[in-house]
Amino acid sequence: MLMKLAWNFKCGSDDFAQFMRLKYLTTDGAQIGYHKYSSIWPGIRRALNEIDSRSQWVVGSGSRIDFWRDRWAGTRSIHEALHLTDRELRGCSSRVSSIIGNGHIYCPPLSRAATKSRSKH
Repeated sequence: MLMKLAWNFKCGSDDFAQFMRLKYLTTDGAQIGYHKYSSIWPGIRRALNEIDSRSQWVVGSGSRIDFWRDRWAGTRSIHEALHLTDRELRGCSSRVSSIIGNGHIYCPPLSRAATKSRSKH
């Protein structure tokens, strides 16, 4: 039952899903980093981690996929792969659709300085 609630939280458009996302996600789409009392949120949060670890993406237009936080390009999100903190991603709300054009993904190469500083983590 928790998996179904978690899936609805992640992908649903009903009132419950929208209410829960407003309550437990920041405006950037990250899970809140502080405690809000709920009898079901801890279970949904654990189920979301399970869903994320076992899901694959059909990118399509990319308009519903968070460029930074979703695992759309492999087994880890860019957030996880670069060891970025939620604070570093504050204000980052890009969608994968922002790098898709003519059916291709266009991503500028990272500078060597950026990748070297991140690889030390």
